[in-house]
Formats: sequence, structure tokens, C-alpha cells
Amino acid sequence: EKINEKQGKKTIFEPSNLSSQQVYYLAAMQKMPPPAVNEHIPHLAFDSVIFGFSGTQLKILIMEYHNTNIFALPGGFVKKEEHLNDAVRRGLKERTGLDNIYLEQFYTFGDADRQAMRRILANNGLSPEKYSWMLDRFISVAYYALINYQDVVPQPDALSDSCQWYNIDALPPLMMDHQLIVEKALETLRNNLDRKLAKGNMLP
Repeated sequence: EKINEKQGKKTIFEPSNLSSQQVYYLAAMQKMPPPAVNEHIPHLAFDSVIFGFSGTQLKILIMEYHNTNIFALPGGFVKKEEHLNDAVRRGLKERTGLDNIYLEQFYTFGDADRQAMRRILANNGLSPEKYSWMLDRFISVAYYALINYQDVVPQPDALSDSCQWYNIDALPPLMMDHQLIVEKALETLRNNLDRKLAKGNMLP
């Protein structure tokens, strides 16, 4: 943690630990006003289980938040003038660079203790009080997608050190209920595949 000699203030991040892109975005977040609650639908978020498959190995895209050792599914918030599906597609494009990904909404998660943003904001040098609306309880609508992971170069967001593929049987510990979200997505994916196979077997 460094001190700004001219202003006598603590800097918000340690540049040596961040990529140039993260430094740029974190600096921008400090200079601009925080996203206002009236710009987003209160208490509503989305989480995406992005399955990657190529050949025989199934993987999941996982993010690690900077300086926290917190691992999570990609997700985000929904703007008031934005359709929910469009918000999820926007988030997926930011993380994968892909358009026109098949998405399926499979469950809604709303436990009362779904909260981890205070630590994430604080450890990124961002004031939790300044972004207080992000500390509220959020209901999360979960989606899954299935893509060829060889087509993707994952991109972390401004608060993350990494966004990368993990084998389905070797996931890191995930924050909040994200492990449950993964398990529910995997159950849904398997059920859907089984139904499609069964339907196909009934064809003449």
C-alpha cells in the first residue's frame, strides 16, 4: 500500500500486482461516480456456468478476484433498461469474446447470506461505502452455456486476477453458493442431454 505524497492519500491499488488493463479500469472506477442503484434493477444479479467441452474433457470457466483468494463464477448486474437475457449475453461476451452463445436459464438462487462483495471491493482498494448498493442482498438468476473451450481466450474483469478453465472434477473452492450453482447446472445439463438422446432413440 503506497502513499500519494502530493495528496497525502493512500493509493487504491498496488500497480506491481496488477496488469496494465486492471490498473486502467481500477483507476477509471475511482475517478467516475459509482454505478447508481437507479441504473440497475435492485437486488437482482446473474451467474453463468460456462461449460467448455472439446473431445472428452468438460471444463468450467472460473474467475479469481484480485488479492482475495476468492473464486467465483462469472456474473453481473442487470441495468434497468436491459433485458435479463441481454445482460447475461453481455457478460458472456466480455468474458469469452463470443456472440450468439446458446444460453439456458435453469434456476434462481436467493439464500439470505449471499454476500461477498465487501471483501472483494475492500481488497481491490475500492470503498465499500462508495459502492454500498453492491452490498445489498441479491437474488441471482443462473444460466448455463456449453461452448468449445478451444475457441475462447478468457478475459478477467477489472476486479479479477484471472479467468480460466478448470476441469469439472478439479474446481477450486467457490464463494457463497457457487458450488451449488455448478452442481445444479451440471444436473440440468445431464438431464437435458439424456432427454435429447431418449427423444432421438424414439425416432424411426
